[in-house]
Amino acid sequence: MGIGSVAAREFRRVVGWRLPLGWFTVSLVVMVVLWRLLVAQKEKPPEVALFGGLMLTELGLVLVVVPALVVRFRLGEAGDADLPGFAVAAGRLLAGYGYCLVLLSTALPLVVVCLLSGEVTVARAALAMVVVATIAGVVCAVAQCFSAVCRSPRRAGVWTYVSASVLTVGTAVVFFGTALATFHWVTVSGDSRPCPEPAEPGCRMSHDVTFCADSTDRIWWVMAPNPVVVLSDAARSPAVSGRYPTDPLGSVSRWIRSARYPLTEDDFRPKLPDSPGRDMSWYPGPPIWPAGLAFDLLLAGLAFGITVRRTAFGRQEPRP
Repeated sequence: MGIGSVAAREFRRVVGWRLPLGWFTVSLVVMVVLWRLLVAQKEKPPEVALFGGLMLTELGLVLVVVPALVVRFRLGEAGDADLPGFAVAAGRLLAGYGYCLVLLSTALPLVVVCLLSGEVTVARAALAMVVVATIAGVVCAVAQCFSAVCRSPRRAGVWTYVSASVLTVGTAVVFFGTALATFHWVTVSGDSRPCPEPAEPGCRMSHDVTFCADSTDRIWWVMAPNPVVVLSDAARSPAVSGRYPTDPLGSVSRWIRSARYPLTEDDFRPKLPDSPGRDMSWYPGPPIWPAGLAFDLLLAGLAFGITVRRTAFGRQEPRP
């Protein structure tokens, strides 16, 4: 009962109509701009790429807005003195996460528009929204943890943004930096052919080609917890025979799955544009997003545990 009372009190304190309206407005503007761009480029069907862009927009809003929202739920108030630390932390986390779900629900009409086209399945849309909502819960837990540890809400917000940046930009910097540092040159020996006329008798021309290869098969796991990778691999578009996916989610999913395969000389031969095994499926190998999402949930659980301990300890010394 303590968890519910804390959650209801905190939810009533921060709920309002301006933020949900702003969230919906940003999503709508991005969707209209993407639609105009896709129509101008004669992309068919445009709804597939439009849905991918919409989901990435929702994820971006979660990473930008949620940290500033959750740090407003301060811990250690006088009204919570008689409640266990777990009840206070869980109640405030539930209130913050509930408000995040309200914000995400404003995008449901736009998702329905993509569903009406018939190019996006209900299962794919539902999975995408569930993944975005789960990542929002992870961000809420991390933001509440810093709110409990830091005495200043501004400092807590900064550290939350730093954590979100490490998961998104930081993992990408490590991945591409390591790939760049481990690149090497590969020379492929092609079949020699007779020199074009006029030429001396017995003259033959070599077709050796040199390419630049990297070692992404050793470092692909760095990108697994990245929220963009998790969302893209979970909500990827169905594989279409004969062409690449037409949405950004499918492109990211194929890229990160293909990065797990070691490169060989056959990858660079003109007669084999794809590495062995990749041409069997547009999304080679098992999915990556379950492991990445599990890591993010583990991070959220650790952050919540710290919040519970800090909540009980913080009430012994009132915060200014």
